Amino acid sequence: MLEEFNTIIKINGGEKMKQVNIGSGSAFWGDMLEPAVEMAQRSDVQYIGFDHLAELIMALLNRMKLKNPEMGYIPDIIPWMKKLLPVTAPKGIKMITNAGGANPLQAALEVKKVVKDLNLGPMKIGVVSGDDVLPYLDEIRKRGFRFTNMDTGEEDIDSIKDNIVAANAYTGADEIITELRNGADMIITGRVSDNALYVGPLMHEFGWEYTDKYVNQVAAAVTI
Repeated sequence: MLEEFNTIIKINGGEKMKQVNIGSGSAFWGDMLEPAVEMAQRSDVQYIGFDHLAELIMALLNRMKLKNPEMGYIPDIIPWMKKLLPVTAPKGIKMITNAGGANPLQAALEVKKVVKDLNLGPMKIGVVSGDDVLPYLDEIRKRGFRFTNMDTGEEDIDSIKDNIVAANAYTGADEIITELRNGADMIITGRVSDNALYVGPLMHEFGWEYTDKYVNQVAAAVTI
């Protein structure tokens, strides 16, 4: 899926149309790779977002990380990058993926190996983390916060606390924007909100901020 987002930019008293083309490369872990490769090859897309995560997937990835601290990311990211990077890197297409899952830093280190093996030259890979709140649950609860079960109404998590394997806060597009402004060629995230993969590059390209001035623009970006 390829989405176009246009806006009017005022320059020196005049107006100029700026267009940003963003492609969706995947919607879930197990999605098809070929359409993403074809999009990169045949379109003039500037960004491609890849969504691989769901709540169950985060639990599975955390279990993988518990068994091996160097795991916990979506393993498909390695064969996918071997197919995509030879196309996207020469064209300057920036990829933003949440395939980092429970271990985005390790995923970035693995992708760096792919970049080196493919002899694609220097590439700046941004990493977005900070969504894992599992180590802080006790501290959060001590501060008076409760995790009410939305299905049963149970007021806290005492009855299941020992069985919790993953607890993540959906982070927004903030750090994606920061990494793009720092010159990242690719960004690997943990559990960001699904729309952050697309809102981030739009806010970066158009200079929008999280203020009342741009609330309509950001809302429109969320809906694309």
